[in-house]
Amino acid sequence: MFIKKLIFILFGVILSLNGFSIKPKPHIIDTSEIFNQIKKFNLDETRLSFSTTFFNSIVYKNDSTIFYNPNNTLYLFKIYLGDIPHVSMLSNQVQLGLTNNRHLFIYNDIIYSY
Repeated sequence: MFIKKLIFILFGVILSLNGFSIKPKPHIIDTSEIFNQIKKFNLDETRLSFSTTFFNSIVYKNDSTIFYNPNNTLYLFKIYLGDIPHVSMLSNQVQLGLTNNRHLFIYNDIIYSY
C-alpha cells in the first residue's frame, strides 16, 4: 500500500513540474528602433510605407533574424533582433511596381519574392 501511495505522489509531482519548464524569452520587435536605423540609410520614407506594411513585408529566417523587403521596392534589409535591433542593408535597388502584392518566403536559405 505504501508503494502505491509513493508512486501516486511521484506521478503527481512529475505532472505538476511539467508546466514549470524554462522557456527562452522571445525577442520583442521594436519597430521604432528599426525605423530609426533605416532612416540612417537616407531612403525615401514614402516608398517604404513602414508604419502600415512592415509586418506584411518581413520573413523570418530564425528566431533572431528577419528580412524586411518593403512592398513595391527592391530594398532588402537584414534585421537582427536582440536587446537592441541591428539593421543592415543588403540591397538598395529602386524599381517601383515590380514587387507589388508579392509573397516573400525563404527556401534553402534564399529569399524569394513571388
